Amino acid sequence: MKFTFWAILLLIPSAVADTGDGKNWRGMTEALRVGYVSGYMDAVFHMSTAATPLSAQERGDGKLDEKKAADRNFARGVRKMSGEYFPSNLTVGDVMDGLNRFYDEPANRNIPIPWAIEILAMKVNGKPEDDINNSIRLAREINAH
Repeated sequence: MKFTFWAILLLIPSAVADTGDGKNWRGMTEALRVGYVSGYMDAVFHMSTAATPLSAQERGDGKLDEKKAADRNFARGVRKMSGEYFPSNLTVGDVMDGLNRFYDEPANRNIPIPWAIEILAMKVNGKPEDDINNSIRLAREINAH
């Protein structure tokens, strides 16, 4: 039983290793898409929470020393940054729908999934349309094959 578990675990990366762009996204099953977006969302969440230092606590007198204030500012910056890389106010299903629409455009299919999620976050966060279009154009140019 242990051997089967480890054998399956070792095969998973090879089964999903080619999940990098829109062509791969369009070939994924619904379950793989849910897993991809959920895993990506968890990674962004853990990145932001792991960067929140435990030392960013107030002293007993209610004041912060300079180091702790810097830690707290850093943690705020990481949380803000994570919102730029994942549209945190959307559900997994919403992100999947957004990726499906994004990759319906054939010119977007070489764009890596994380970059597409970042572009979706730009849209959700109300970034200017020019900035979004510039990101899409740059992503297409860099990933043209």
